[in-house]
Amino acid sequence: SGVVTFTQSGTTVIAAAGDIVSDDAVTITSGGGTTISGDVTTSASNAIQFASATTLGGAVALASANGAVTLALTLNGAQNLTITAGTGAVTFTGAVGGTTRLGTLNIVSAGNVIAAALTLGAFDQDAGSGTTTFGGAVNTNTSAGVVVANTNLVVNANVTTTSSGVVTFTQSGTTVIAAAGDIVSDDAVTITSGGGTTISGDVTT
Repeated sequence: SGVVTFTQSGTTVIAAAGDIVSDDAVTITSGGGTTISGDVTTSASNAIQFASATTLGGAVALASANGAVTLALTLNGAQNLTITAGTGAVTFTGAVGGTTRLGTLNIVSAGNVIAAALTLGAFDQDAGSGTTTFGGAVNTNTSAGVVVANTNLVVNANVTTTSSGVVTFTQSGTTVIAAAGDIVSDDAVTITSGGGTTISGDVTT
C-alpha cells in the first residue's frame, strides 16, 4: 500500500513514459504547476489528487478503482483526458480549459461529478451512479458536443456547442436545468430522464 506523494515548491513534469501505478493514493502538489503526459492508476478505492494548477502535455488517462479523482485548481492543455473512477467522485474545482481549451473530456465512470467552467472540444460521460453538476458554463467546439449518460444531472450554467455539436442528456433518474442553464446548440438537443426533467432555462438550436 505504497503512496505516491510529490510536493514541489516549483514545477512537476511527468512525461508520457512516466506512468504512475500506485497501490495507494497519488497526490501531486506543485507551487509552479504540474504538467502531465503520463497516465495515473490507483487500486482499491485510492484517490488521485492534483492539488495545483495542471496542464495536460499529452493525452492522459486517470483510473482510480472507485477512488475520488480531484483537480483542485485550473486544468489546461489541448489534449484529451479520460477518467475512470468507478463509483468515486470526480471534482473539477477550478476552470477547465480557461486558458487553453482541452480536447475531449471523457468520464467513463464516476459517482458524483462536480465541475466548474468547462471549455472543451467535447464532453462525454459514459456512466455515473450519482449526480453530475455543471456549476459553470460548458462550451464545446466539435461535433461530439456534450453527451451525459448517468443517474442524475443538474445544469446550473449555460451549455453552448458549436461546429455541429449535439447536446444529449440521458439520465436514469432526473435532469434539472436551472434558469441560468440555457442551452444553445449547433445541432440537436435530446433530453431523456427516467425520473423526469425539470427545466427553467431556454433551449435554442
